[in-house]
Amino acid sequence: MNSARVQKVGLACGVVVALLASAGCNSAAPEPDPSPQSSQSAKPAVPDPPDLIKEDLKVGDGREAKKGDKVKVNYVGRLLATNFKFDSNEGKPPVEFTVGENMIDGWSQGLPGMKKGGKRKLTIPSKLAYGASGHPPKIPPNAPLVFDVELVSFSDEEAPAGSASAAASAAPAASAAASAAPAAGSAKPAASSAPKK
Repeated sequence: MNSARVQKVGLACGVVVALLASAGCNSAAPEPDPSPQSSQSAKPAVPDPPDLIKEDLKVGDGREAKKGDKVKVNYVGRLLATNFKFDSNEGKPPVEFTVGENMIDGWSQGLPGMKKGGKRKLTIPSKLAYGASGHPPKIPPNAPLVFDVELVSFSDEEAPAGSASAAASAAPAASAAASAAPAAGSAKPAASSAPKK
């Protein structure tokens, strides 16, 4: 019996010690203040390239474009950080403009050297695009841009006879001669232009 009593006393002492220990732990250590959470995603920000990056995806043929040349291009413009397509002439006629005039510096510096039929990817730092002001609502401030550009033709070159371009440019003249009024739905699409300053 004595041993049973010793066990009970030992058990009671263990319970008392546990209660005292837990009473001392009830006051929690101060928690550090949580740091303010950023509203940005966990993905690291895409850095603004220091300079224009020109990547020829396909080198064309013939002469090279230079400042002052009138050219026709197809293009798609995207934000580098999100790949959001903010502008394009997909499904529309090529855009005609003069290289180096009324366009962002990234295009003025990125198009010279392209050849007819060539395709070039331009990664443009914000300082050569729209800078700190951006171009709301689609282009935020300090946004680097990516353009995929295809030099379709030089405006002073005639399209070869029998080509799709020659047929397309001859069709409106033939249509106009055949009818004094344009057919329904044949209105000329709105003119596009290169990214302007």
